[in-house]
Parts: sequence; structure tokens; C-alpha cells
Amino acid sequence: MPFQPPAELIISLVKDDLVNSKLVNSLSAAGLNASDYHLHLSDTILQLMGFSNDPYRDEVFALYLQLSKKVQHINIAESSTALAELSMEIYYLIKVMSLQIVSEDRKSERRESPEELFL
Repeated sequence: MPFQPPAELIISLVKDDLVNSKLVNSLSAAGLNASDYHLHLSDTILQLMGFSNDPYRDEVFALYLQLSKKVQHINIAESSTALAELSMEIYYLIKVMSLQIVSEDRKSERRESPEELFL
């Protein structure tokens, strides 16, 4: 059985990635070249969620980036709750997407089974 990291670990990594993204984007907006300071935790997060060499990885990554942009509207110093909620939202939406992908793949496999070709 493959290693299943606890949801809390992945959510914590998402939160760390959001804080890092907010910092890097804020520094860039201030005129500093901060792109070298991006941690790229999204790669690790997607791997832990089972999207390492998945054909849907790019689609999932695009969703992750889209959802992560919401952090720019959060004042982290004033609302750690909003940051935690966004972290959980991202985790659960990616998780739902992964379950939908698995479900679609299973339907596709069932349609392609040799037994169904003769029904």
C-alpha cells in the first residue's frame, strides 16, 4: 500500500506555500527580484496527493495556482483563520478533483473492458 500522508501535513504545506507566495509576490510588487526565493512547495504537495507523473498533473496544478491567488487578498498578520481556511479549501478541492479523475478513469476502464465489447 502506498504511503498516505495525513491531510494535516498536506494542509500545513499548502499554508506554508501560501505564506511564501504572498511574501515573494509582495517583494516583487515592491520592485525586488524575489523569484529565487519561491519554495515551489506546490510540486511536493501535488506529489504527496498522488499527482507526480499523472497525466492530469498540469490541470490540477493550474487549479492549485488559481486557488492560491486568493492569498493576495488576505492580510496574514490580521487573519490567520482566513489563511487556514484557504489552505483547507485548496486541499479539499484538489482532493475532490483527484477523486473525480479516479472515478472518470474507472468509468473509462469499464467501457474499454473486453467483456463489454461483446454485450
